[in-house]
Amino acid sequence: MLEYLEKGSVPAAGQGRVPVRVKILCGTDCDLYQEAREGRFDRDLYYMISSSCLSVPGLEQRREDIIPLFLYFMEQRGEKLHRHCMCSREGLEYLRHCELPGNLDQLACLAGRLTFLVQEGETVGAGSHKRELCEEGRYECLTGCAHIPQKNKTAEESDREPGFMIRGRWYTYEDIRALDAYYHGRKGRIAGELGVSRSTLWRYLKEITGDTH
Repeated sequence: MLEYLEKGSVPAAGQGRVPVRVKILCGTDCDLYQEAREGRFDRDLYYMISSSCLSVPGLEQRREDIIPLFLYFMEQRGEKLHRHCMCSREGLEYLRHCELPGNLDQLACLAGRLTFLVQEGETVGAGSHKRELCEEGRYECLTGCAHIPQKNKTAEESDREPGFMIRGRWYTYEDIRALDAYYHGRKGRIAGELGVSRSTLWRYLKEITGDTH
């Protein structure tokens, strides 16, 4: 890509280089500037693609978008499943005030789960959202994985259970492994769920891999 951006052409078999005119749109959920500074992303490529940047705030900064996006994701999933579901006003209001550190990925995942679990024509209420977003058992009830405890732990408890303090919450090694299993190793989804960058997630996983306990 860097070579194309510099020369405006691509190699073609038997034709040398062929000029190509395209527009490139890139998206990321991590800090590419920091990644480039630390040598994990090509610095020249970063400067070539960052001539015009647009920062999209997370859903917590634009809560008015949560409900229409959620309904859109539900409709999309419903078309694939040939199932029509409705959401109560109470349920939508509850969702609008929920914490969604995973942003669009988490919202789409929630819409997909609810659409899959409810019956044809059933109305999704606040209880369904609470069950899927609840702090206890949200992963084990769907996948058989250990639950992800969404609560702060004391320093004494943290010493007993190896893990990481992430956004004010303590995640044990087993919690991270459960997320990894739930998302089938898709690191972008896992990082989004935790609210960290991919590089930070890789650091966590590297430490977990080296754990012998």
